[in-house]
Amino acid sequence: MVIAMERDSLLRVEEALRKNKVLEGKIEEKFNLLKEALIKK
Repeated sequence: MVIAMERDSLLRVEEALRKNKVLEGKIEEKFNLLKEALIKK
């Protein structure tokens, strides 16, 4: 039972990390666009 709970929480953490990676990618994308806009000015 404890092992199943631990596995479940591990999967939740893994999912959260995956979502975080997606978010980081979007933030990085926006940052790069911003940087390009500033360089062009």
